Amino acid sequence: MDRTEWLKRRAITAFGVLVFAYLLLGSGKLIYENYRVHQDEKILSHEIDELKQRNLELKSLLAYYRTDSYKEKEARARLGYQRPGERVVVVPKPKNEELVSITQPGERARPETPPSNPEQWWEYFFGKG
Repeated sequence: MDRTEWLKRRAITAFGVLVFAYLLLGSGKLIYENYRVHQDEKILSHEIDELKQRNLELKSLLAYYRTDSYKEKEARARLGYQRPGERVVVVPKPKNEELVSITQPGERARPETPPSNPEQWWEYFFGKG
């Protein structure tokens, strides 16, 4: 084998290795891009599901807001609406009586005592602890 043939084979081999490396690198980039697109697809699919759920919640809330019972409730609360013949009775809150627990009829709830002056200063400077 003479020198020129040996160089020719080496050049062909080097060219083949370069082409193979280029194709391998391109395939690696495509595989990574495919992986990234699938990850983005999963994230977006999850967001779509959440948005669909939120949309259903908003639709049901809108349907509730359109009902007559909600309109009446809001008219009573905000505008002081009364039905004909209905009387509004205001019940004042007792000031010094013990509070009665609604959940436990036998037990009496203790009225909450305000914090002392040093405790208030401590909370002011250091927060609740």
